[in-house]
Amino acid sequence: MKPVDNIPSNLFHFSNQLLGNPPEYYEGLLKNLLETHPVVKSFNSIDPMAYYIFSYVDLGIKFLTPNIFGKLFRVSEEEVQKKFKEFGMNYTFSIIHPADRKILTEDCFHWAEIIAKDIPISLRDKVRYTNNYRAMRGDDTYGKYLSQFCVIPDKETGYPLIGLGTITDITDQKTDNKIIFKAEFYDELSGHKEFVKVFIPTDNPISSLSEREMEIALLIAQGDSSEEIAKKLFISPFTVKAHKRNIFDKLNVHKATELASML
Repeated sequence: MKPVDNIPSNLFHFSNQLLGNPPEYYEGLLKNLLETHPVVKSFNSIDPMAYYIFSYVDLGIKFLTPNIFGKLFRVSEEEVQKKFKEFGMNYTFSIIHPADRKILTEDCFHWAEIIAKDIPISLRDKVRYTNNYRAMRGDDTYGKYLSQFCVIPDKETGYPLIGLGTITDITDQKTDNKIIFKAEFYDELSGHKEFVKVFIPTDNPISSLSEREMEIALLIAQGDSSEEIAKKLFISPFTVKAHKRNIFDKLNVHKATELASML
């Protein structure tokens, strides 16, 4: 694929034009960035490594390296492409180990926001973020994966527009379950800066429940309705239902019987 012409390594003025293009356009864009962008060039190459380009504007996946995701997750390429097309990046989150999911979607994101605020908007695409996690594979085993990515924000607001990253299988290299979140700043003038935060997942997802959530979970498990729980705890049924959604999400269950079995 011929690289896309006239794309500068600083993509702020170009980001809004990235939306709505065909997949082959993004393949050319990726090839260009691999040759010109300091962060993309810094991605550690571990085979097989899959690249993706994600739009924060319409929450759509714009590019996936063909014929690699199936190998990474031990499923057919047709199935993984279907899942990504139907669910987008939510497919990736849905197969992440329940004990790792909150760390990735809340804690790491929180630190990324803090780090970004200390960096001028014009330089935020010079940060390489990395983290690792466990994900369910097609053979019902958990593999360990490394994610490396950079974010291209809107020049005026700093709001993220495009995320470009990689996913790599590190099952054979990773001996523990610690999640290492790292942000590295690549800039020729400012030099190399690094931030590292280590998280230790609690593999029993029940421990992720707050005291109130555990109280409500036990009542749900014994068969109480939202209205009955609301009366017992002197809160509104709406509040109970909100807690119930959070409980089910944290424990990755869909029915009260599944919750009861886990508890």
